[in-house]
Amino acid sequence: MFERPAVAGLFYRTVGKNSASSYKPSFYISHNFVTKKIKMKLNIKMLAHLKPMYKNELGQYKTALNRQDFESAWHHLERAHIIGQRYPYQHTETHWKMLLLAIRTGNCKEVLGQTVRLILGAPFSFIDKVPIGNIGSTRVSMVKPQQVPEDIVELFSEVEK
Repeated sequence: MFERPAVAGLFYRTVGKNSASSYKPSFYISHNFVTKKIKMKLNIKMLAHLKPMYKNELGQYKTALNRQDFESAWHHLERAHIIGQRYPYQHTETHWKMLLLAIRTGNCKEVLGQTVRLILGAPFSFIDKVPIGNIGSTRVSMVKPQQVPEDIVELFSEVEK
């Protein structure tokens, strides 16, 4: 009989006919009985080129919030989310602000959705596993990639040059 790993978070369990189960630390996953190594890119710090636009969106959010223009405030938080979602601090910050705005507007669905996103957002952005273009609100699934606005696409393409 063959041994194959069974996924258990960042650990795998060896299972075989004559072996006891044991968990071993790893960055491996099993798929079709073949073990493949995962190449992970770790995102820690936002690129300097992206910071001005991210901060601009947060500034526009604050302005809209002070005017009690909640629709515009959401719009700017969603744009900030698209820019910052690959970086744990900024990703968490936008979801925190979305949670506070949801509480302020009494949107129970959004409060629940942002609570889940706060828990899951940072770890997935840290390992660069986020749906690009996702706006971060409960209007769309948290795993659904979306089209990125043109001005943000241009910003990202400048970073990659």
